[in-house]
Amino acid sequence: MRRCRGVLSSLIALGMVLGGPRGVRPAAAQLYESTLQSLDYAPDPTARSPRLLGMGRLTLLDDVHNHISLWDFAGNPTGIAEAETASVVEYRPGTRSSEAIRDQWPSTREQEVLRARQLRHGVETWRRGEGGTAYGLVGEVATLERSRPFSPVLEEREKFSVPTLNAAVNGHLPWIHGNRVDYAVRAGYSHESYDDQFFDFLELPQGSYLGRPSSAVDARDAFTPDHQTVSSLGFGGAFALRVSSGLKAALGLDRVTKTVVATNEGLRSSSRTDEKRPFNIAQGSLIARLGHQVEFGADARAWRSQSEEMFRWSVSAGQGNLALAGRGKRLSRREEGTSLRTRARWSAGPLELNASAGSSFRRLVITPWYPVNEGDPAGFNDFLDQAGFRPGADTLLLPARVQNRRVKENAYDLVAGAAWRLPHGRGVVAGEAHRSRRATDTRLIGAGPNPVQWDFRAGAEVRCSSTFLARAGGGYGLTDQDALTADDTYRHASATAGFGYLAPGSRWSLDLAYSVEWLDPDFADPTRSRETRRQLAVQSRWPF
Repeated sequence: MRRCRGVLSSLIALGMVLGGPRGVRPAAAQLYESTLQSLDYAPDPTARSPRLLGMGRLTLLDDVHNHISLWDFAGNPTGIAEAETASVVEYRPGTRSSEAIRDQWPSTREQEVLRARQLRHGVETWRRGEGGTAYGLVGEVATLERSRPFSPVLEEREKFSVPTLNAAVNGHLPWIHGNRVDYAVRAGYSHESYDDQFFDFLELPQGSYLGRPSSAVDARDAFTPDHQTVSSLGFGGAFALRVSSGLKAALGLDRVTKTVVATNEGLRSSSRTDEKRPFNIAQGSLIARLGHQVEFGADARAWRSQSEEMFRWSVSAGQGNLALAGRGKRLSRREEGTSLRTRARWSAGPLELNASAGSSFRRLVITPWYPVNEGDPAGFNDFLDQAGFRPGADTLLLPARVQNRRVKENAYDLVAGAAWRLPHGRGVVAGEAHRSRRATDTRLIGAGPNPVQWDFRAGAEVRCSSTFLARAGGGYGLTDQDALTADDTYRHASATAGFGYLAPGSRWSLDLAYSVEWLDPDFADPTRSRETRRQLAVQSRWPF
């Protein structure tokens, strides 16, 4: 589901280490994934297909990485060996950026309210051997920096560094007659590092700007974490059964453990929270083909997690005084969710019709901890009460108390598209219509935000020579950031371009795509808030 951020940004995190290329990812509350969602950078259906990005950000057109298969569509590792016939090495660098500005009405100066930039370097390599076996790696190193106003005179600058590495092995079970059952095992690791800093605005005669060289200031307080690491380690396995020549079903199970450590280390204070979040994830996938014309895919996932967060505080009270210190349990977290994605394709001669539908459900429950029995660990809210009554503690800026929180989310998305292949392999013309909606309900707070979005996209690819293909596209749509409120609908228009190059006498190929998107309010806005997003994607591919 895609949201137009505009000037506002708030979305609950989605993320998991062991997803597929385009698998729906269960919520794992990673701050990095949450930030990508708020910037509308994730999920990215064109992450492995710069070709589709250059053709107007299409998502359903058949492509080397967009087949309806267990691997390309469902992200199930039992389909790696069948995804292609050749071994391959791919290198995918890319970058994305966003800048949002509004006028400081009634003055003529402008205020930058968002500045973000992401850099990615991805590698994917698979060795496919005889007998239907395959093994390989998928890795990526990504950095992200986001700057936003924190107060009328300060900006908050967040920096992320996230390396990930996943490995998988896929093959036939040798003791099953007819190679009807495939197996796959996979493992993954990622390490997310986050730093939160504060700076003065860069003040110029024409306005105030973010993310530029300026003076650093102290953190907001001594206890709110300004550094966080999330280490994720996961293992899983899956089996697939060939029911018939055109029907294949797969079932997978994964266990992902996330270790979350958040700290704030000062000259006279120290605060830290620790949490281990284990996720149990089940996946079921189905791929069906009817002749050479009809293809269908379905992928369902369910996940559950239960964890506890611990805290540790210490702050100096001055020479000769006892330090203010506390440790214990902060909160309990319970999370569960499901998702379902389907896709269908019908092709007859040069015509190709595509459709997809998806839905998801998520429930998050956070419960503050209060000791019940003697000897139980202290609670975070109890510690705040004790700190508030301690002499001299009124000079401390204490963080907010942990409150009972129950969040329920439901979402769906629908896509329909058509493509027409030009005669003699000269290219293809395609278009798609997208619609999505999300409903959020928070206990004691109420419903919302409920964003609704629709857009139309179109693109074309033309073969200019035996080695060069030119691509272009564009799109237009509207996003209502909250269907329950007024004056928060934004128009977004995009333009894309790209090319594909196949080296003469070689199997090496290069794909490059560039996209620009403009967002403007679709209501009377005296501040003229506007945002520009840019994306560059490259893929270098070596089959062997």
